Amino acid sequence: MDNILNVILLMVAVVLSLNCVRVVWIYWQRYRNSKTITFQHGDKRITVSRNYTLEDSKKLMHL
Repeated sequence: MDNILNVILLMVAVVLSLNCVRVVWIYWQRYRNSKTITFQHGDKRITVSRNYTLEDSKKLMHL
């Protein structure tokens, strides 16, 4: 009886960890594919491009 419970708990743990890995992978792909980065400070939100320019730096200074 105890072995069956251990097997069930192990299967649940494996499923949960795989699900977590999948979610992290999806977010990583989304992050990698995005061409802009958004900085938020209070109610201000500034979006800068991936190839960070001087203009983007000036925008961030006014945040």
